[in-house]
Amino acid sequence: MAMKLDMSKAYNRVEWIFLESIMRKMGFPGRWVELVMATIKFVSYSILINGVPRGFIKPTRGFAEVILYLPHLFLLCSEGLNGLLKEAVAAGDLRGFSLCKNGPQVSHLFFADGSLIFFRVKMGGVQSIQSTLAKYERASGQKINGTKTNLFFGKSILDSTKTDLKNFLGVPEIKEYEKYLGLPAMVGRKKKESFIYIKERIWEKLQGWKEKLLSQVGREVLLKAIVQAISTFAMSCFQLPMSLCHEIEVLIKNFFWGQCGERQKIHWKNWESLCLPKIEGGMGFKELRKFNDAMLAKQVWRLVHDKESLFYWVFKAMFFPLGDIFSTQVKSESYAWQSILKARYLIAECARYRVGSGQTAKFIRIVGYQGKGQGNSGSALGSTNEVNRKIWSSLWRLEVPNKIKTFAWRVCTKSLPTLVNLASKKVVLSNSCTSCNREPETVIHALWGCEKVAWGTNFDELCIATYQTLSFVDLFKLVLQNPHGPEGFIMVCWFI
Repeated sequence: MAMKLDMSKAYNRVEWIFLESIMRKMGFPGRWVELVMATIKFVSYSILINGVPRGFIKPTRGFAEVILYLPHLFLLCSEGLNGLLKEAVAAGDLRGFSLCKNGPQVSHLFFADGSLIFFRVKMGGVQSIQSTLAKYERASGQKINGTKTNLFFGKSILDSTKTDLKNFLGVPEIKEYEKYLGLPAMVGRKKKESFIYIKERIWEKLQGWKEKLLSQVGREVLLKAIVQAISTFAMSCFQLPMSLCHEIEVLIKNFFWGQCGERQKIHWKNWESLCLPKIEGGMGFKELRKFNDAMLAKQVWRLVHDKESLFYWVFKAMFFPLGDIFSTQVKSESYAWQSILKARYLIAECARYRVGSGQTAKFIRIVGYQGKGQGNSGSALGSTNEVNRKIWSSLWRLEVPNKIKTFAWRVCTKSLPTLVNLASKKVVLSNSCTSCNREPETVIHALWGCEKVAWGTNFDELCIATYQTLSFVDLFKLVLQNPHGPEGFIMVCWFI
């Protein structure tokens, strides 16, 4: 059976002396311990009464939420419970659970402030768990939340035994978990339905942001820092369906180009171009399927090298007891294992071997993986040659606001709404420049070649480029050599 623990007000009840003792016991330097404790103890509170702070409250325990390393401090406190449980296992009072015949016995698993304890359905083991938890509560100040703590029983346990144990421990039973740690507990045949919550979370985020006035660079930051991080944990454990990845990418690119509700916006560059690194002419977005494969390949790499981890011991005993992950033919209903197996080819194709005595061979390095169907950006700077890399690198290092850099990227990739581009999308009929009515309004014409555009005298030496350059990229190469610097040039283009 298993017990899922939940601590009541976990961060607010920790005794400071307990945390200090744990850090000293773990061998942290005295000066470090003093600095950490000083950071914790400096907090004080006041109460706002009619907008005026009143009183001065000095806490004696708990962690303030303003402390940046708060989760790490709580993990240190969990080491106290970890030590008590290990003592109970060593004394024979607590026996863990094994997933297979020759697998390691697991007595407990900790995930930040969540804890799982596994033990046999015997009164002696239950009493040992209860005494261990009571000792931890007295030492740390923590309190088990009986209403949120749950018991999970195996199928062979009698109903009468379940009732006795629930009454003795004072916690309820749960039949199964739909999700745990944000992941589905069971993945059936309908894979997309199991992971559709990821798309729903992303959609909710985007709906909240659409009410705000965000520039394109602001949308880029939010997409990379928050939206594309939502699926990272799930992708490190499971292979998401291709159709789901595509639907999420559609949400991302629609938001990036400014689509709001049913109002359509033109996507000036395709998704493959946006997923290229910035140094190669893209915007550095993640191509979700390839990112998913890379995250699963990391798990394969752990199973090859990290042979002292519990993850390796359990998976080896279950799936490849007589060989390694590359030679196993074991099939399982576990979708996590199926996902990891599908990522083996990445390591096998991209790895290099170092041969020593000839008895074993270890991986030495991984070469870059691009995946099948990797195309170029379709722009003048889409090539990955060294010259173009230097140009893109210079563009993104410009000392101008980020929105100006994004504008410069759009200029160089011909993704501005000029009349030529709009005519190609069937938005307008004529592509002639409305200022001079002589030539088509391309990017280079609108910003440089049109006779109505006045650049002043700072860039007189570049006037000849009007007749020599075919694209804005060629002009930008010359601007990089201009003594006035490319920043001034790009800023003038922005104002035009």
